[in-house]
Amino acid sequence: MPARSYLAALLITLICSAAAAQITANEDRVQSAMSVAPLSCSSAPPLSCGGLITASPSCLSDVYFVDLYTFSATAGQTLTLTVSTATGYQVLVTVQNTAGILTSNHGVSPVTLTYTFPASGTYYIGLGYVAQFATGSYTLNVACGSTSSCQSSGTINLNSSLSGQLTSANGTGCLGGNTYSAVYGFTGTKDVPLLITFTSSFAPYVELEPPSFDTGIWRSSKTPGSVTLTYLPQVSGNNWIYVTSNTSTPTTGSYTVRVETASIDPCRRRSVSH
Repeated sequence: MPARSYLAALLITLICSAAAAQITANEDRVQSAMSVAPLSCSSAPPLSCGGLITASPSCLSDVYFVDLYTFSATAGQTLTLTVSTATGYQVLVTVQNTAGILTSNHGVSPVTLTYTFPASGTYYIGLGYVAQFATGSYTLNVACGSTSSCQSSGTINLNSSLSGQLTSANGTGCLGGNTYSAVYGFTGTKDVPLLITFTSSFAPYVELEPPSFDTGIWRSSKTPGSVTLTYLPQVSGNNWIYVTSNTSTPTTGSYTVRVETASIDPCRRRSVSH
């Protein structure tokens, strides 16, 4: 090989190696920036199975704009995240818990990350561009594995509502019956009463369970509309709301679940409604 060609090839190799090293360094730094602990500026909204989110990284941590989401998972559940963007930046996607990053993937759009949760609980999804101070629109698609076991449909924040649809895609695994059902996680605080409202286009049935999955409280109606119940968490942590139709056969339709703080008579603080 002529000396000039050899030098040119060597220069290209050095440039590519330097670029790869820079990307790796940036990826490590973005991972550190999007860790749960330093993200005081992120609201970490909940993700739901089947969700499609369009946003732009908005939380500045270190020198990177990142976003953080929460996901309420059940043990053995598989989650697939797909991120698309026309910005041209490389995208980093992570699954985390409070101890740190569990898995990650990065690359040019689209980027896909699949993870099977080893235990039930609240997890965090981090997303950002591998470029300093980079912003721009992205689309995040959330897909959950289809199994016969009960799969969490997401997390409901305190004093907020979440709407959904009961369809055959929900399956019947969550309540062990023959009607379509869904389950959501929410954070409860010991001895702080909550009011749960379940409104549906079908005859509603709603059940609440503590973090231990012990038998909780429930309420139902024979006609479409709303049912409410008051729930007093016995321990702090992630609690569960199960929703289905109060019917003998699978029923489809729309619904809304609301979780909010509730006042309760101090003389009846251990009371719950059925």
